[in-house]
Amino acid sequence: MAAQIFKLFMAVTLTLCLFAEGMCQCSKDDLKITQSATGTVIAGKPEYKVDVFNACPCTQSSVTLDCHGFQTVEDIDPAILAKNGDDCLFNNGSPISPFQKIFFYYAWDSLFTFKPVFSQPGCSFKRDLAVSNSN
Repeated sequence: MAAQIFKLFMAVTLTLCLFAEGMCQCSKDDLKITQSATGTVIAGKPEYKVDVFNACPCTQSSVTLDCHGFQTVEDIDPAILAKNGDDCLFNNGSPISPFQKIFFYYAWDSLFTFKPVFSQPGCSFKRDLAVSNSN
C-alpha cells in the first residue's frame, strides 16, 4: 500500500512539475549536441553534421555555444550559427521549440566540441500549448 501511495505521489509531483508555470525551468544543459561525419570531403577536409536537440519541455532562446578555436572551410548560414569572438549565436537567437532538433554542417580537419554556454528558457505551459495548437 505504501509503495502505491509513493508512486501516486511521484506521478502527481512530476505532472505538476511539467505543467505548472515556472516550476521546472530548463537550462543550457538540456541542449543535447551530437555530431557525426557525413563522409563528404570539402576543400580536402571532412564534413561533420551537428545536431542541436532541445530536450526541454519548454522553448529555449538566445542559445549561445562556445566556439573558441572553431574553424570551417564550409559556409554556414549565419542565421543558424553566427560566430562572434569565442561565442556563436545559434539559430539567430530565436526560440528552439520543445524537443526540436536543428542541424548544420561544417568541414575541418577534426571534429570540434560545441558546448552550450547560455540559453534563455521560456517555460510557460499556456504559451507553449497555444503555439502547438496553432500549427
